[in-house]
Amino acid sequence: TPGRYGANCPSKPYAENLPRYIRITDINEQGQLLQAKVSADGDPSKWNNYYLEDGDILFARTGATVGKTFLYKKEYGKCIYAGYLICFRINKEIADPSYVFHFTKSPKYFSWINSSQRVVAQPNINAKQYSSLEIPLPPLNEQRRIAKILDKIHQLKSLINIIKNQSLTLKQSIYVERFG
Repeated sequence: TPGRYGANCPSKPYAENLPRYIRITDINEQGQLLQAKVSADGDPSKWNNYYLEDGDILFARTGATVGKTFLYKKEYGKCIYAGYLICFRINKEIADPSYVFHFTKSPKYFSWINSSQRVVAQPNINAKQYSSLEIPLPPLNEQRRIAKILDKIHQLKSLINIIKNQSLTLKQSIYVERFG
């Protein structure tokens, strides 16, 4: 569906009785949510248009993070999204959201970002421009197969990073313990 801009309200400390408020700064470069949570500060009755559904993809539209993406999954719980993000609801009859998300990590996507962004005070890509992004769509079963492979690779890369960080921490503690 056409891209929808997010809510324009400030954030406040996270409250269990409110949905999580996702801002550009809550998404890392790999498209994962950071652990720290915030809630939106404002009238909850005005948030109905901003609730995310399983498979929605958020795109950063401005600043140094233009092009950053996030794939929402229902296990994240109730979430709404902020104004500098654009939400696209994927038609699951023709495209697998995970496949589309992985496409947004590809060199072809970043080439498109670099050629499409308007640079005024800061880089910007609006919803209409994102809507013009051409995504190669093989048959749905092939998209799912590709997405599963890329999901596994992403999981392995995450594990490798965890191991690297743990070994660096261990190495540093040994140096401190043994060499002062």
